[in-house]
Amino acid sequence: MDIPHFEQYAPTFHIPPFFNGDVENELINDAESRRFVLFHGNLSVQENDVAARWIIDKIAPGSAVQFVIAGKEPSASLLAKAEKQKNVQLYNSPGQDIMDQLIRDAHIHLLITNQQTGIKLKLLNALQSGKHIIINSLMDDDGIFADMCSVVDKPVDISSKIDELMKVDFTAELKSQRDKKFNRYYNNQRNAKNILDLL
Repeated sequence: MDIPHFEQYAPTFHIPPFFNGDVENELINDAESRRFVLFHGNLSVQENDVAARWIIDKIAPGSAVQFVIAGKEPSASLLAKAEKQKNVQLYNSPGQDIMDQLIRDAHIHLLITNQQTGIKLKLLNALQSGKHIIINSLMDDDGIFADMCSVVDKPVDISSKIDELMKVDFTAELKSQRDKKFNRYYNNQRNAKNILDLL
């Protein structure tokens, strides 16, 4: 979306962000595994703090599902708010190993933003390592993620989509289908070659 602005000054090219392309995700879908919804991000950033509060206030109270919020340096007021909601667990500044495990284990990633600020690296991480993903329309980047995620905005619709996806195993076939769509836009080798071609 920044290209039209910068093209006023010089030829402009878009190279998508690079990511960890060596992730091998073990799909855990057996009946014994704990199914939960995960929101993660740097909770000291206002955008993520606002999103976490919105989930606690608007989504969690009307659901029987377990919600996990994880991220760096949440405020005392956010910790207190999460503590009051019985089906919300907040991980305060988890280490990388724990965060990676949460991303792999979450049955649903709920990624919400209140402003469109470009591609979110946490969304790319979830697409590579996670299972089902729900985003709002402001998380979508020019519509390219609609084929890979459920794009939903209203709280009632998000709750309904959570209930629906909780019953759906995330299979190797679903992962393969998503990976093919993801690879159309995000391919480290191809994008590195595109940079070399521009030099």
